Amino acid sequence: MALAASSLLRPDGLLIVYGPFARDGVVFPDSNRAFDRSLREQNPAWGLRDTAQLREPIGHNWLRY
Repeated sequence: MALAASSLLRPDGLLIVYGPFARDGVVFPDSNRAFDRSLREQNPAWGLRDTAQLREPIGHNWLRY
């Protein structure tokens, strides 16, 4: 996603990523915590991703976070 965005966006373009995320390990509000818990109950590898996981691929592809 970040690689494609870096080649498609203008220099002042925006990439907007929407969805429930944890932020620095914190999941909020309660509805997102419940959703995260239900995903992890189905498969421990699932669950909400942290915004920190976006930083590395974005930075490696010349985008700013």
